[in-house]
Amino acid sequence: IVDSLIQEGLPAVGISPMASGWSTANRLVVTDGCHMVDQALQAGLLPVLHGDCVLDSTLGCTILSGDTIMSSLAAAFRPEYAVFLTNVAGVYDRPPQEAGAKLLRSIAVHPDGSWEVEGLQGE
Repeated sequence: IVDSLIQEGLPAVGISPMASGWSTANRLVVTDGCHMVDQALQAGLLPVLHGDCVLDSTLGCTILSGDTIMSSLAAAFRPEYAVFLTNVAGVYDRPPQEAGAKLLRSIAVHPDGSWEVEGLQGE
């Protein structure tokens, strides 16, 4: 993804959660890497983050999801938009390779952070 963004002329830089200071305790974020993202933005770079392994004070190591990372970043930076890139064409109600998986046409996120699916393709 970073290579593709760079090929399009964007100053993208990959930021690893573990290397940028993210850590958890029993899978809950206790230290975020927002300071590294802020430094990248201040330098005129486009930070690209992803879910990955991080140190966990209870479990030793765990997976910190990209969704959890984005939640922390959104709270810190209050962006107008957040972009998620995946290797499938959209968001599904279950893994897209499973039988009966349905593409979600729209997900409404309310000001209080709650959300709802506004429609399923084909229904």
